[in-house]
Amino acid sequence: RVRLGGAVVKRVFLAGRLKYSRMSAVRWRSQMDLETLLRAMLEIVEGWGGVPWAWVFDNMKTVTLGRDAAGQPRWNPAFWRFATEVGCHPELCDPGAAQQKGSVENLVKWVKTNFLPGRSFADDEDLAQQSLSWERDKAAQISQAHGQRPMGLLPHERAAFGPLTTTAA
Repeated sequence: RVRLGGAVVKRVFLAGRLKYSRMSAVRWRSQMDLETLLRAMLEIVEGWGGVPWAWVFDNMKTVTLGRDAAGQPRWNPAFWRFATEVGCHPELCDPGAAQQKGSVENLVKWVKTNFLPGRSFADDEDLAQQSLSWERDKAAQISQAHGQRPMGLLPHERAAFGPLTTTAA
């Protein structure tokens, strides 16, 4: 929940963090249906300047319909089509793999405890602008993970990205 224009309202977000540079991105929405998720993913990869090869997802209903008898993901067909078009290889956190789930949950916790406290927003646009400013600030700071600035490492990581194709959603 966030404070928008004096009222406390529900907002959800998609957060992404690159493994090497630790560059992060957050996109806020009032809901996270499939179309909204895909648009937020596009905004994030546009900001990063390309498409990372692999994306790890929690077991979101918009991404997966569950698992088959062998434990393999049953991808939402529209999500799978999108992933194929943009050239990313989605992966799911394995049930019972605490380190994978923890990585995703830690990113969510980091946004909730590092960005939101003490902030209020005039409206959704203000929320988005403050979030982008916060992302830029974090990208310029030394990361505890590797002792370097994420924005300094992003060009090296970007060299391994695929291009964002024009056929994407």
